[in-house]
Amino acid sequence: MAQNVDKSSGIPLYKQVIEAIRQDIRTGVLKAGQQIPTEPELEKKYGVSRVTVRSAVLELVSEGLLVRYQGKGTFVQSEVIEHNVRLLNSFSEICREKGMTPGSVLLESRFETPTAQDLKRLQLDPLENVFSFRRLRLADQIPIMIESNHFPGRYGFLSSFDFSTSLYSVLREHNIIPTRITKVIDIAWADRESARLLETAAGHALLRVDTLVYDQYGNPLHTCLHLIKSEFFKLTITTGTDL
Repeated sequence: MAQNVDKSSGIPLYKQVIEAIRQDIRTGVLKAGQQIPTEPELEKKYGVSRVTVRSAVLELVSEGLLVRYQGKGTFVQSEVIEHNVRLLNSFSEICREKGMTPGSVLLESRFETPTAQDLKRLQLDPLENVFSFRRLRLADQIPIMIESNHFPGRYGFLSSFDFSTSLYSVLREHNIIPTRITKVIDIAWADRESARLLETAAGHALLRVDTLVYDQYGNPLHTCLHLIKSEFFKLTITTGTDL
């Protein structure tokens, strides 16, 4: 039986479907992170055409209320993760503070010859190598970001650590304390590989956060490049003057 759509009202049908889905989200019929009905199911529910349903869903996706995952379907947007860029929290810590379960998938790890940027930023000896690893980070099993780390080769012991756990917890266990950071934040566009990993479309706007982390002695500890799905992550900056 069709619901919530009045074909005689003069209001475009796709806008009525949009408002009906919004109402279901507001009232908890559709919960954050829940998959919405398929297009054929919505077509039957509202008594409208597939084109009308698709137009409504695409508009809600563009508003950020819904999110589409290739091969999985369309879901109500989960809670946005908010992070103050002045704080040095690990992704695992940030997720747990939000009541979410962090996760990681190791994409690659290796020892390699440092680039010119590695030599400069990590203040490496000319003959020192670099230990690098790349992870896909998840929150409640949803891919959120791709993380690429470069460490001086002397931290090669990390090659045996459990990459599904918190990196900073492991470092602290070795009395290595990340203390200070510098970050450069800009926009990048998902290429085919990052789009596949993040389950989004190629060309999708991503937050690009390039970080240099220092240890408790003021020495460069590692660099980290994050490519983040912007609809899931909000970066905030808190400033002030001590009088």
